[in-house]
Amino acid sequence: MSQDRALYNALDCAVTRKCFDALSQDLQAQDQWAIYDLTMQLYPVLAYQSFRGLRVDTAALVNERDSIEAELQGLQAALNEAANCELNVSSTTQMRSYFYGTLGIKPYISRKTGEATLDDKALARIARKDAKGAREARLCQSIRSLRKLK
Repeated sequence: MSQDRALYNALDCAVTRKCFDALSQDLQAQDQWAIYDLTMQLYPVLAYQSFRGLRVDTAALVNERDSIEAELQGLQAALNEAANCELNVSSTTQMRSYFYGTLGIKPYISRKTGEATLDDKALARIARKDAKGAREARLCQSIRSLRKLK
């Protein structure tokens, strides 16, 4: 081993020890040693999974995907019927036009962009009111959620 590598390894060990000493004080002060011990007990299992991977039942995954796809189609049909038009939940323009234009709901403004938004929080607010657009908002949330899962 070269002198540079040996020095690097020594510094790595020294810094790791210094970090552990500082963290140990925090663990003691916050009475968190039990959580640390549990995490360390899980380490060999998690490392094994990380290196070897997990067996996956691909047939079950295909069946689940097909099931989700069928549910998505049903939800989309229900949304289209409730909205009396074909509504793409991924289209910001269509969603704004429908909820804030057609239904006349007061727009929710994003604090980040300053523009009207129909993110999950805005849809949840609309759905919570149980007034016009509530059913459609819940359907949109379900569709978005299932698409992510798929």
